[in-house]
Amino acid sequence: MHDSWNRIRRFLKRAVTENLGLKLIAFVVALSLVMLVRMQEKVDSSVEIEVNMKPPPELSGVILTSEYPDKVKVYLRGRKALVNKVKNSTMPPVDMDLSTRVEPGTSTFFFDFDMFRFPPGIEVTRVKPETWVVRIERIISKRLPVYVKLSGRLKNGTRMLDDPKVTPGMVSVTGPAEKMRVLDRIETVEVDIDNREVGAHEVNVPLKRFEGFSYSYLGDVKVQFKVDWRQGRRLLSGLLVNVKSMDGVTAKVSPADVSVALTGPQVALDKLDPALIKVEVELTQENRTQNNIYKVNVTGVPNEIKIKSIVPRTVMVKLSSSVRRSIKTSAASK
Repeated sequence: MHDSWNRIRRFLKRAVTENLGLKLIAFVVALSLVMLVRMQEKVDSSVEIEVNMKPPPELSGVILTSEYPDKVKVYLRGRKALVNKVKNSTMPPVDMDLSTRVEPGTSTFFFDFDMFRFPPGIEVTRVKPETWVVRIERIISKRLPVYVKLSGRLKNGTRMLDDPKVTPGMVSVTGPAEKMRVLDRIETVEVDIDNREVGAHEVNVPLKRFEGFSYSYLGDVKVQFKVDWRQGRRLLSGLLVNVKSMDGVTAKVSPADVSVALTGPQVALDKLDPALIKVEVELTQENRTQNNIYKVNVTGVPNEIKIKSIVPRTVMVKLSSSVRRSIKTSAASK
């Protein structure tokens, strides 16, 4: 048993140490062949390539109205090392050339394999998308009104007098025929009217622009508008009529009260305290319309509020006989 073990040991030693140089060379050659085979293996992969779209010329009278892809995905096959080199490099964009398509209508563009420039040894197996539907439309022009787009809210109790005035009021617009047929106006960018003060306002704002449309007017437009108080009405009823400068004198007024209709800013009308309104009769010859009939005067109304009517406009005043004689004597001396 011991001899057998020794013989095995000697065999293993000779297997490792005898002709060691040749064995190392054979190992290196075998490893190189394996690596060479692996390097020659073909692999599948993909890269994304940007699209360089060339539209129809500006003077052709047509325009591209459909969207186009920003990138296409190209599926490749080739040696692994070469594929990896392609993936790690910057590839030139592929041209989507529509410059010769100058007739209106719908057509299909094909991303052919030979449009992509790859090093020799790289095979294109698929492109996604392989086709793309494009629409070409004729360009037309027409004059359209300018519409002022408003945003925000005016202060409570105020209003805008009439529609805003915009200068210029009309602009020539050029664009795709199909969209131009339904376009009936051009809007400004939003004009903020939030909490605008009462008075005249003027702002300059640009027109709202859309891709594929061009305007004859390139600058800002002038927008003018006026803000005023919202007008309203208020009726004050049951206001007692007083006789002016007749304190301590018995006087009978008929009717004893009147109604006063007021107009003006609704905010001011709502805030008005009826107790501040004075309704008086002045017993003078100028204020008398006929015997014992006098005009009613109303005071204490703020300047922004106007008196629309007083009902009744005149009242009858009956005084004691001594007061009547005094009034008549005063009138006669004049």
